[in-house]
Amino acid sequence: MPPRMQENQTKDTQGGKIEALYPLQEFDSLKSRSPEHQCFPTFPPDFPTLPTLGQIFGLCFDTEVLDTIVDNTNGYAEEKLSAIGSVQPWVLLNTPELRIFFAIQIYMEIVKYPNIEMYWEPALKHASFKYMSLVRYQQIKQFYHLSPLGICLDNQHWHRKVEPIASLLHQQF
Repeated sequence: MPPRMQENQTKDTQGGKIEALYPLQEFDSLKSRSPEHQCFPTFPPDFPTLPTLGQIFGLCFDTEVLDTIVDNTNGYAEEKLSAIGSVQPWVLLNTPELRIFFAIQIYMEIVKYPNIEMYWEPALKHASFKYMSLVRYQQIKQFYHLSPLGICLDNQHWHRKVEPIASLLHQQF
């Protein structure tokens, strides 16, 4: 008898074996009262039939959204670094560099390593990691900012932190 079957059985008081698991009951799948409908993605008319991943990414993160994130991140970094009197100046973030940052973030969500430094080890390095150093990645992550400076946040207006991007995405969709 396979080991799994032995684990699922117990002995009764007379020494016979009894199944510990109950048999499965019949199951009727749920059926909708309304007729099924066709669903399909709606793309812009000029969108390619076989898009690349970059083109799909560009649907949500177009130039205007990326420029907003770049401007807000640069502003936030400069304000925070000047407030603490940092000796190291902030190197301005640009749109291509932000795209690389996003590529690294997406890759890190798919491929998990025990610590962040491992992604930059030569033996494990993916193509995206060749275009940004670990230090630069950590700087961008530290100062990444969606909202412009001076937004007052309280419990009733928590959504202001994502407001500029939320409005841009609302206009697009």
